[in-house]
Formats: sequence, structure tokens, C-alpha cells
Amino acid sequence: MRIQQCGRQFWYSDEGQDLIEYTLIIAAVAMGAFGILGILTPNVHVVWTASNSELSAAGSMAAAGAS
Repeated sequence: MRIQQCGRQFWYSDEGQDLIEYTLIIAAVAMGAFGILGILTPNVHVVWTASNSELSAAGSMAAAGAS
């Protein structure tokens, strides 16, 4: 009889359910963030390369004008 009561209490109890739900939400958000990061990575590389080129050109022009 005691085992049946423990089994019923375990089956119908909702303690800890919130923790599992929050964990699943966090996992979904993390997977979405990694997906977006994977999509944006090539674009970030293009912007980084272009800005690096512009800064190098500006530095060269400033060095040429300073001498």
C-alpha cells in the first residue's frame, strides 16, 4: 500500500515542473541564439574586414599628412 501511495504522489505531483519548463525555455533561447550567430557570422566578418580596411587607409593618410 505504501508503494502505491508513493507512486501516485510521484505521478500526480507537479513539484519541480517549473524548473524543467524554465530549463527548456533557456535551451530553446540558447539554440536560437546560436542559430542567429551562425547566420550573422559571415556578415560580421565582412563588416569587420571593411572597417579594418578603412581604418588602415585613414591611418596611412594621417601618417602621410603628418610627415
